[in-house]
Amino acid sequence: MLINSTRENWKIINYRNVDDMIAAEFLHDLYNRYDYSVNSIRFRNTISIYKGNVFESYAPKDEWDNLGRRLGRRFYNLEADLLKQLDLYIKKPKNRLINMLQEISSEKISLDSSLETVERIASLQYTALGEIYGINLVQIEHGLKWAMEQLLLEEIPKEDVRKYIPYLLGSEKATIGVIAEKTALALSIKVSEKKLTLREAEKEYLSKYKNLNYAYGAVKKNNVAAEKLKYLIETPLKERIQLFNKLDNLTDCNKSNSLVDKIIRSHEIRDKLIKLNDIAIKVGDLRDKNKALMGQVAYQRNRLLNNLASLTGEKRENLSRYMLFELFELAENQKRLSEETINLRYDYVVLNRIENCLIGDKAREATLVVDFKTDKNDQIKGTTASMGNVKGYVKHVRDISDLNYITKEDILVAKGTDFNFMDAMMKSKGFITEEGGILSHAAVIARELKKPCLIGIPNVFSKIPEGSFINLNADQGYVKVIHRKVNEKKIPFVKLDDASNSVIVGNKAYRLYELLKHNINVLPGIVIPSSININDYTANDVEILLNEIKMLFPECSHLVVRSSSPSEDLIDNCR
Repeated sequence: MLINSTRENWKIINYRNVDDMIAAEFLHDLYNRYDYSVNSIRFRNTISIYKGNVFESYAPKDEWDNLGRRLGRRFYNLEADLLKQLDLYIKKPKNRLINMLQEISSEKISLDSSLETVERIASLQYTALGEIYGINLVQIEHGLKWAMEQLLLEEIPKEDVRKYIPYLLGSEKATIGVIAEKTALALSIKVSEKKLTLREAEKEYLSKYKNLNYAYGAVKKNNVAAEKLKYLIETPLKERIQLFNKLDNLTDCNKSNSLVDKIIRSHEIRDKLIKLNDIAIKVGDLRDKNKALMGQVAYQRNRLLNNLASLTGEKRENLSRYMLFELFELAENQKRLSEETINLRYDYVVLNRIENCLIGDKAREATLVVDFKTDKNDQIKGTTASMGNVKGYVKHVRDISDLNYITKEDILVAKGTDFNFMDAMMKSKGFITEEGGILSHAAVIARELKKPCLIGIPNVFSKIPEGSFINLNADQGYVKVIHRKVNEKKIPFVKLDDASNSVIVGNKAYRLYELLKHNINVLPGIVIPSSININDYTANDVEILLNEIKMLFPECSHLVVRSSSPSEDLIDNCR
């Protein structure tokens, strides 16, 4: 949709032939990779189109240019930490992935569990993504190009910059792809000269480059080596010899430095360009190695998918249109994609990652959909993070200011908790959160304080209304709403024995709190914070407050109302 309407604003950042949907997923995820120590930036928006077996990925041009400038400025300045961390990344071994590939390749793929097979696929997928693409090298190359262009512009005319950049970014060192082609040429020549049989040549080629053609997931179902050698053998021998000699003349030495010496006069700029060029060579070499390693990943992934097809009875060609989570669904629950879905995915698939910033009414509308619709169920299930069974009043904590009104009678309900929640968590009877796992802040603190805690309740604010009286039964994993407060404007208050913040409760109430703490007889009661304007509330709201006071102090038969200043006792302020 976005591509069709504003194609000129998007830049293609990847084009590949891939045979499986999970390979397309892999490539889509690749462009969201970054490393805080090198390129602490990423593509916020990407759109990937997968049609047939062709994968294309796009990013907004302005975002692409922005990333290039930001990283490019760091390269331009030869930022020491950037160069150090990038060098460490380039040299970082990929032991986990290599060991995993060796383990899988040494096995006869006959796993008798479809779930175990899918787990192997997922582990291989994410390990490759982490170890091969811990950093998005496309951004590194873009940043290097930007820095080199800026340096060249300081010495030569703008129109000449474009023709020199390819020489500076490229290395005369032969890539693995070129080396493989040279090997194939040499073998084909030996076959034509009767020094090797075609079968022997195929075997030798496959021993070195079996996985190369699988690089990003294009599964070659036929014998790649045989096809390549037969094609070459049909080419006149003289042409092959000439091409081989041309490729053989490529040396491992880098001639770009002599080019820099020729066109740049400034020693400072020349030294910078040579340094950046050396980095570009290392990055290019790393990409070359990564591609070869990805070939092994794709080859083993294909073997695992073949095994999965055998175990589940699903056609292999159908599996090529399953996403990774759907493979798990197939293995665990025998849930298959319909033929219609598979056919549609062969026709056209779009994967997008678009980050929107909504403000004003659009933001409110988006929030209302998930946040404030009331759930009518009185019993809500959650995940127990800490055992316990208590009853209390719900206090929603949407921001830090809400923490001030938590009392000992309340149960704290929040999207999640953090360190600045600690005082309120110490006071409250228990916690309920929407996000987080069993090692989340709320879960860990609840266990330490031995208070009940439920986590993982979606739309928690709508399901458990503010002010409701509930039973938090973490022993059984549910919340029961005993008395629901709906469409009521709750008057916030603090119990007198919790009125420790003079800014919130005012000096008069704070002095009573101090007397109480020194065991001096003071009538029990509540304090309405000084920031609250009682005129904003209805008589019904006040009635609700009175009922809450009666529940808090059932032994008291009379109520005394005191104001915080003499001016509030005047007749004009009485209601």
